[in-house]
Order: sequence, then structure tokens, then C-alpha cells
Amino acid sequence: MKNLKKLLLNYFHFIRSQLPLTKIKTTPFTKIKIILGAIFNIFLKPLQLINQNFYFRLRKFVLSEIYKNIQIEIQNKKFKIRDDIDLMTLLADEGIDEFFKIRDKIFLDIGAHIGKYSILYSDFYEKIYAFEPEPDNFNLLKENIRLNNLKGKIFPFQLALSDKTSKIEFYLSPYSVANSLIKNEGYKKILVDTITLDEFLKQEKINFNNISCIKIDVEGAEDMVIKGMEKSFSFLRCKIIIEILENNSENFKFISEFIKKYNFKIKKIKGDYYLAYYENSSS
Repeated sequence: MKNLKKLLLNYFHFIRSQLPLTKIKTTPFTKIKIILGAIFNIFLKPLQLINQNFYFRLRKFVLSEIYKNIQIEIQNKKFKIRDDIDLMTLLADEGIDEFFKIRDKIFLDIGAHIGKYSILYSDFYEKIYAFEPEPDNFNLLKENIRLNNLKGKIFPFQLALSDKTSKIEFYLSPYSVANSLIKNEGYKKILVDTITLDEFLKQEKINFNNISCIKIDVEGAEDMVIKGMEKSFSFLRCKIIIEILENNSENFKFISEFIKKYNFKIKKIKGDYYLAYYENSSS
């Protein structure tokens, strides 16, 4: 009985997650397609309990057809999307938007997905470096940059930031926002190019003083990104927005202790997001 109640509760929450998608301001035809997608999702969801692999294959096939050529506008910025996951990601209020709204020079978007934060807040920065290793996400990131005429401002790199410069196995989730360097036996894997942030900044000859904001959202591999920033931390004075998953207490402990050595403090913003900021110990 407890399991049944849990399943019903999860299903109810899933239905609730689909409803906001139907309220987005767009053309009537696009709205009809999004509503059809939401209805399909609601009726298809129980199939996941019977055959998960078939569920995800069918889901991807049908939604890719429904969402084909759908383009939406948020805060006067255009986005091409593939499915409800892209749409939910763009609409989600993570509670971190205010930290990007400061006019400055350089923003590093590590785990850029299809470009939500890079594009929405492109007006606030002179240059944005967006990192996304997964091929489909990266292609859509480039397309969304093109749609908004931001080629001279946002520079996309098909790279995973890590603690070494190499080629590493990368695990593909059925949901495009949950791909990760963290091993998952149930996921398909590909090889991706990785680089440390230390090495990237050196290659691109980026001045530490010009970096005003770094966002790290890499689905559990945040500690690997931080390790690859070790040489840079002595010079960085920017704010760092980090997603640390709630069930990953070891990751939080490592990151908070690591950055403390460089006079960075960390505090929770909302949900899984944290703000790391430099505090001069001599002041």
C-alpha cells in the first residue's frame, strides 16, 4: 500500500510538472503542440513502470516529432527546443537569476546545456564562454546562439571541464539535463574531450581579473571541475554559482573545504544551488 501511495504521489507531481508548460506565451499552433506533448506525457508515464527502455525510446521519438521546429521566446530571447525537458529547464526558477544580472566582462557557463543562462543574460557581459560536451545539446546551444545573433559574444566549446585534460567516458541520461562524467551503468556512454579550467584560461589567455561570474552545473562532477581550477583559485575573485546535488554530501564537504584554502566561502542559495564568493581575510 505504501508503494502504491508513493507511485500515485509521484504521478500526481509529474502531472503538475506538465501543466505550467501549457501556459507559455507563444503562437497558438505552437501552444497546441506543447499541450499535445503534455497530454502524451501524462498518459505515457505509467509505461515507465512496465518497460523503462521502451518508455524512453517511445517518449523520445514522439516528442521529437511533436516539438519539431518549435521555437519559443523568453525575456526577448529565442530558443529552439526538442522536448518538454528543454522547455521545463528554460522555465524553471532556480533562484539564481539575480546573480547573473551584473554588468561585467566575462561569464563562464560550465554545463551550458542549450544555453539558458548564457543567452538570457548575454546583455550583461562582454564575453561568455559556454561549455557543453554532449553533441546534441552542443548543436542546439550553437543554434540558439545563432538565433539570437550572439556569435560575437557567446563562444561555445564542446568540452567537459574536469580535473585533467584528456578523453573521458561521459554518461548519457534519458533526460538531456542529467548527462554526467559520473559513472552510471544504466546509461549509454560516449567519449568526450575534457580540459581543466586552469589549462583553458591559459590557452585562451584570459585575465583572471576579467572573470566576474562562473556557473558550474555538471550533475555530480562539480568536485572534478573545482580540482581543475586549483591554480586559478589563488587569483580568482569572482562569484561562483555551483549546483551540488542534495544527496552528495561528500561533494559538498570536499568543495567547501577546498575553496576555503583560497579564502572563498560558500552559502546556500536555493535548492541544490550554492554561491561561493571570495572574502579577503585581511579586511
